[in-house]
Amino acid sequence: MASKKYDMDGFKLFEKENTLRVLQSTVPPISNPAWATVYSGLTPKEHGLIDFTSINKNYERKLADYNTDELPPFWDLLAKTGHKSLVMTPVMVLEESLSPNVDMITGFPTPPRFSSKEVEVASKKFGFDGEPEIGNGLSTGKISIEEGSRAYLDATKKRAELSKYLIDKNNYDLVFVCFSETDRIMHYTLTLGSLEGLIAPIFEEISKFLIYLDERIKRLEEEAVFILMSDHGASATHYKFIQNSWLINNGYATLKESVNTTPVASNKDSISTKIKSKVVDAVVENKYRRVIYSKLPRSLQKIGEGFIEESQNLEIQGKYIRISESDLDMPKTRAFSSVSTGSTGMIWINDSRFSNPCVKSDEKEPLINEIIEKLGKESFIERAYKGSDYYVDSEKLIAPDIIFDLKEDYTSDFTGYLKDKFIVEPEISRRGDHTKEGIFGIKYYNAPKIPGKIELKDIYPMVLKYFGVKDTK
Repeated sequence: MASKKYDMDGFKLFEKENTLRVLQSTVPPISNPAWATVYSGLTPKEHGLIDFTSINKNYERKLADYNTDELPPFWDLLAKTGHKSLVMTPVMVLEESLSPNVDMITGFPTPPRFSSKEVEVASKKFGFDGEPEIGNGLSTGKISIEEGSRAYLDATKKRAELSKYLIDKNNYDLVFVCFSETDRIMHYTLTLGSLEGLIAPIFEEISKFLIYLDERIKRLEEEAVFILMSDHGASATHYKFIQNSWLINNGYATLKESVNTTPVASNKDSISTKIKSKVVDAVVENKYRRVIYSKLPRSLQKIGEGFIEESQNLEIQGKYIRISESDLDMPKTRAFSSVSTGSTGMIWINDSRFSNPCVKSDEKEPLINEIIEKLGKESFIERAYKGSDYYVDSEKLIAPDIIFDLKEDYTSDFTGYLKDKFIVEPEISRRGDHTKEGIFGIKYYNAPKIPGKIELKDIYPMVLKYFGVKDTK
């Protein structure tokens, strides 16, 4: 990000090395599958993570976290060979490392967990409590976007200062620090005119941290490699494609007769709305919204999901109705969208993999081709293609049958419906969304250069090779 007002010299370190380049993300360009590829060296087809959730045979979405026991990340492999690491807030790693050689604070989307009492005490010393939750406050008008930006900036500063404290105190072989606030703030701001003042201060704080790392590495006068990367890019979005509305309006999915299809305008002054808003505020402030639903009884999962839906509904009331998979008449639904939102969407054929199938095996392939062809004719679709190009069915994953990429300026959602319409204005939290183009930069300090094109899956073997550690998978 270029800026005359803000100091971005930390990023210029990589420009001077002439190593700053585009790094292609995963399909879809979502943090969970992307970071899983970085941690494990496996493609999404191999590790089976397609988004933050997956769908089961009963059409239920479950949280899909990165399991470090099944797929040991590079820092745990390094730990087994005596290398010590600092791993700060890795996205979708929900359990702290048990190795004494790994100092860790877990990251988005759950409250932080600590690998040791020492790390927890240090975190409290700097007042770092993970990424702040600002979504509900913004959607209800409780806080302004400026206040939300300042909250993200404060968390970024605290993470940087805590990381510097731990780095200076310990002799780490590897340091991994993830700043998730840069991703989150862009979702709320990219269509706003006052963009620089909301985003640039956060990047400036990261730039200062990059300069600190560069200067510290130079003082060591040892062999080192310094990598800067993002798991995806971001762009502004002015339009939202509601996927299941398209499928319903084109005759591929059917709503249950009991579903009220009339959008209801919100009355912010009503007692009901005020009570709902206060309940959601309390839930978010106490971080129950971030509970790992897949590890709770289904009855408690539904309560938690209800709180999230109340938060989301406050943004979309009067625009369209919010629906879920349970609102679809599955015995009459041939195809439905689920799980993925953003610049890439996914569609499942309702076949024998599900509990209420509507499509026979000999009907599936022609139906896939028909939907792909029809999607391809829509002006907002960049490309539609078969899901089998990227994912396969497994014990853990029912793979999507169709994937589609939207054109620039569009995002998508599978949880909405509006009769005879499927393009709407995005809510506050969708003013920006992910693109496939992330960034990668590398700087060498007395170390041999790594030749060739770099992809996300190359980070894992690159790290292991640098330390002379063999991959045990």
